[in-house]
Amino acid sequence: MRKLYHVGSGWKPGDSIAPGNWGKQARQFGEGNGFREYADANDAVIVGWEVALEVARQLTAPVAPSRLNCVFCTEDIESATAFRDRFRNGKSIYEVSVEDAVNMHVGNYDALTDVHQGATVDTSVATAKSYWTDTPTGIREILVGGTVKVTAKIQ
Repeated sequence: MRKLYHVGSGWKPGDSIAPGNWGKQARQFGEGNGFREYADANDAVIVGWEVALEVARQLTAPVAPSRLNCVFCTEDIESATAFRDRFRNGKSIYEVSVEDAVNMHVGNYDALTDVHQGATVDTSVATAKSYWTDTPTGIREILVGGTVKVTAKIQ
C-alpha cells in the first residue's frame, strides 16, 4: 500500500474515491451539453488544457492514467497544502491509501499553472508534452488510475 494525499470535501475514513470525477466535470463545462457553450473564458482555457494534455498522453505516455479518469493526489502534505491554498481554498486534505498494483503517473503540476512566455498554442503544446515526459520540478501531481481509500482527514 502506498500513502498519498488528496484535496477534496465530504469524505470520511473508510470511504473509497473512484477515478473520473474531474473528467466528468470537464466534460460538462458550459450548459451541461458538452462543449457547446462555455460559461466563461476560464472554462474554455481549462477545456483547452485538458484536450492538449489528453492528446499528449495518448501520443507520449499511453499507459499512464488519463487526467480525465484518475484520482489526483500528492505524495506529501506540503504539496497538498500548497495546491489547496492556491486552487481549492476551503477544501480538506485527506490521507489516502493506494494498492501498489494500481497504475500511477507523476506529472509536473507547476508546469501547468506557471505563466508561460510566448504564443499560447505553442507553449501549451510543448507544456502538455513535457507534463508526461519530463521530471517534475515543482508539485508532483500523482495521477492514480484506480480507487483510493480514505484513511484519515488531515486538515
